[in-house]
Amino acid sequence: MKPKQVKSLESQLNKESIVYHNRLKSSTNNVKYQVFIHIPKTAGTALRQMLVNEKTNMLPTIKQLNKNNGNYPNFSTIVESLASTHTGSLSLIFGHYPYSCYSDLSHLDLRYSTVLRAPIERSLSNLIHLKTYNKRCRKMQLDEIIKFAPYQVENSMVRYLCTDNVHPLHKVNEDHLEQALLNLNTFQTIGLQEHYESFCSNYFNHIGLPFHNDLSKNIINRRKEKQLIPNEEHIRDTLRSMNALDLILYKEIESQMK
Repeated sequence: MKPKQVKSLESQLNKESIVYHNRLKSSTNNVKYQVFIHIPKTAGTALRQMLVNEKTNMLPTIKQLNKNNGNYPNFSTIVESLASTHTGSLSLIFGHYPYSCYSDLSHLDLRYSTVLRAPIERSLSNLIHLKTYNKRCRKMQLDEIIKFAPYQVENSMVRYLCTDNVHPLHKVNEDHLEQALLNLNTFQTIGLQEHYESFCSNYFNHIGLPFHNDLSKNIINRRKEKQLIPNEEHIRDTLRSMNALDLILYKEIESQMK
C-alpha cells in the first residue's frame, strides 16, 4: 500500500470526529459504554456474532456494517452515532478501533475489554487472511505479503493498545509497549484466545448477558486455517523478529492471568 493511500487515524479524528465532541458532552451523560477493542485475528468476529444474537445495543450497527461491505466503518461514524442515537442500559462499541481512537471520548464512562492471541499465530492468521481475501495478495508468497503490508503483522497488539496514534507506516517502540501495558491494567476484562471459552463466559457475565456457547463454527474455521499455514520456519523466524514487543506484552499478560 502506498503511503498516500494510508490515512492516519489521528488525522481522521481531528478532521471528522471532533466536530461532534460538544454534542457528545450533553447527549451521553451518565451512560456507561462497553468498549471492545477488536485486534485483528483474535476471534472477535465470533464474539460479535454472539452479541448480535443477544440483540445487543451495539455500534457499529448491522446497517452500518452492511453499508460498508461488511467492514467496520470509520471511527467518525461511531462518534456521530454516539451523538445522535438514544442509548439503552447497555451500550457497546465494538471494532478494529485502536485505544488511541478514544482519546477524544475521555469524558465518557468507558469500560474496555479485549482479547489477545499468541503473537506468531496471530500474525500467521493475518497473513492467511490477506492471501485469501485481498486480491493483490492472492498470488503472493507469504514473505511477499509481509513486505507488502508489514504493519498488518508487526506488533499489532501493542499498536492497537498503546495511547499514541501510530501511523501504519511507522513502527511502534518500547514506549508504546509501556503505554499498552499500563492501559491494559485499566481494562475491565482481558482474554487470551487460547482460553477463549473461559473469556467469553466471563465477558458476558461482566456485561450482564447470558452466555450461549456457540464457538463450534469458529473452531472449524481455525482448523481450516491451520491447514493453510506453511511449515517454513523462516516465515516464523521473520515474524518472531517483527513481533518482539508483542511477545513481551503477551507473556506479561499471560503470566498475570495464571
